[in-house]
Order: sequence, then structure tokens, then C-alpha cells
Amino acid sequence: MSLIKSISFPVINLLDTAFLERITRPSLFIPYHHLVSDSPAPHIEPLYKFKNTRQFEDDLDYLLRNFKSITPSELLESVTKGIPLQQNSFLLTFDDGLRQAYEEAAPILLRKGVEAVFFIVPSFLDNNELFYDFKKGLILDKLSSHDPGRMIRLEICKVLLLPEKSLAELRIKIRAINFLNRDITDNIGQLLNLDFESFLKSSRPFMTGNQVTDLIRQGFKVGAHSMNHPFYSLITEISQVVETRTSISYITEKFNLDYKFFAFPHRDTGVRASFFNELEKNEIKTRPDLIFGNQTGKIEKYANVFHRFIGENPYIPLQHLIKAIQVYQLANKVLGRNHLCRS
Repeated sequence: MSLIKSISFPVINLLDTAFLERITRPSLFIPYHHLVSDSPAPHIEPLYKFKNTRQFEDDLDYLLRNFKSITPSELLESVTKGIPLQQNSFLLTFDDGLRQAYEEAAPILLRKGVEAVFFIVPSFLDNNELFYDFKKGLILDKLSSHDPGRMIRLEICKVLLLPEKSLAELRIKIRAINFLNRDITDNIGQLLNLDFESFLKSSRPFMTGNQVTDLIRQGFKVGAHSMNHPFYSLITEISQVVETRTSISYITEKFNLDYKFFAFPHRDTGVRASFFNELEKNEIKTRPDLIFGNQTGKIEKYANVFHRFIGENPYIPLQHLIKAIQVYQLANKVLGRNHLCRS
């Protein structure tokens, strides 16, 4: 996807859409979002930007004019029965089970008659735990509003096991905190007088079980997104399998689902073929029917694995992004790199 970022979107937008469609023959586009909101989100905005409701609705109108909305059930049927998808189809997905996806995105989807899949992290459901990434977001938000002073900066450097750093350098190091050393966000939060527990109770960033049930009642589908949202590349394959199976089992049983959908948290880069082979060995109750990755434009050898692209960047119109993906797919096809090879 780095190639897409290096391509000039204004130049790509000059390319003829019909020409790109003829030579790439795309069958399915799967944008994913985390949230859609008209309100500030201090725990998220330092990490990534998101679209407001007007931008999201404009994107939906564009998709509905130029593509066919398919349902998750239709996608599953194409896998199980070998029914080809109509060319230029799209399916929307939402990750992490954020409250704004339920409160602000779902009503627009209902009004437009568009189905979607919402992927839930069991540990975050009902606001039982604050995602470590959101702790990072709150820390970065606090540091962007004021300098805590040299003494506090030195203490933060000690937590990070670093020599003295400037405020700008500290922000870079804090953004680099990952799943394996996530506990240090609590120590840094204390130094900055941030009360993560109070934020969790007052802001309630995640959906409740009742809200997820309501989404299902309205006709949407839900899936698993791992138990704890780790980077799969940082944990062992055994842990990857456990995170996947346990989350699928939890979501399927809690919401009484007759299907099993799973989306990788963060990225699926580095996930080996043996991971997929192990999932296939398991008893059917935790064997995923559909799996969603995010290696944009790549084709999997596994028929039930589909790759998505992030569609929530408010500074890139969706039509520009889709054209860039088509160019990326074409380049990979010409270079013989459009098929994903897992070791």
C-alpha cells in the first residue's frame, strides 16, 4: 500500500474510470472505518483522522452510484457455493466496536439501505477495558496542548528507558508503544495526571452488548476482531490462533450467530500459511467462514480471505483512493506480484 501513498492522487484522478475497470476487472472493494463522527475524539485524533457524517454520506452516495452494494451473506454464498460476485461490488466494514459506529454511522447506512459488518473486540465490549492505543491518544493529546515541563519529561523518558528527549521526540516514542509494552501507558498517564478509568466511564468509547444486539436486529452482521487487539506480527503463532479462536467463540455464542466472521486487528502482515491451516483443523464452531485482512489489492490463495483498504481518511476522497487501488492492482499484475505469498 506504500505505493499508493507515493502516487499523486490528483494525477490518478485524471485517469478514466471505465478504462481502469476494463483492465483491472475489480470484483469487490471493501473499505473499512473505525468510526464516523461529527464530534471531537481526543483519544483517537492524535492517532488517525476520520470522516464526519457528511463526508461519509458523500462516500456512500459515490459508491451507490458506481458500484453494487453486496451483503455479507452474498459474499459468504459466493465462497460456499462458488457463485461469482458481480463486478464492481462493495462491502463496508467497521473495526473495534466503537460507539460512534453505532450512533452515527449505522443510522446513515440504514437510511441508504447498505449492509455492513461490525468487528468487535470482546475485551473492549461494554467498556470493560480501555484500548492501549486510546491511552496513547490521550497522552499525545495532553502533550499537544501543553508542555509538562522538563522534570515530567525526564520522568517519562525514564519510563521509556530513554535519555532526555525533546517533546517532539517524546511524541514519536509514545506513538511507537505497542501491544508488548502497552502497560507503560499507565505509568505515563499517571505522570500527566490522566485518569484513564474516569475517561472510560464518562466517554464510553465502545459499544455495549445491547447496542451490538440492536445492530444485529437492524440487519447488520457482526464479527470477531481478536480478544485483545494485538499486532499479530508481535505474538507467537500459537497466540495468534488462540486470539482468533477465542474471540470467534465468544462473539458467536454471546450473540447467537449462525455465521463466523473474523477481521485481523491492525495488520495481517507476517501471518504465515500455517496459521490458516491450523484454523481449518479446528472444530467447526470456531472455524471462520470469512476472514478479512488489509493487504490492499492482493489476491489470497484462500477462497474465504478478502483484503480491505482503509477508507476513513478525511483528506482523500474515496473515488481518488479507489482509482489509486486500481492502479496499484494493475502495477502488481504487470509485475507478477498481485498474488499474496505466505511463508
